[in-house]
Amino acid sequence: MYFLGSSKAFSERISKSIPSKNIGEEQLSEVKDITFAITLANKYIPWNNRCRHQAWQAIYLLNRAGIPYEYHVGVKKGNLIEGHSWVKVIGDFVSGVCEENNYYSIN
Repeated sequence: MYFLGSSKAFSERISKSIPSKNIGEEQLSEVKDITFAITLANKYIPWNNRCRHQAWQAIYLLNRAGIPYEYHVGVKKGNLIEGHSWVKVIGDFVSGVCEENNYYSIN
């Protein structure tokens, strides 16, 4: 996020979930490109690009494109405490693919 020029690179305040609505073909194509870019960047970034970082990257790019999204943060059910974050557009994952039923949503 810092390299993208975001003044909010280290803050979760960059996101405000906007309920997903139907989007057009052009925006859907942009969502696919954003998903691909985050996946590709994750392979080459020299540090551990955790789920929250990927979510912030997706949110930044979706905000710039004016595409509505849903930002989720959850804690895994069970004995081990594990957090996870993910972003979805019209029900499809943009980052943080997971089995949502395994997490308690905290947002």
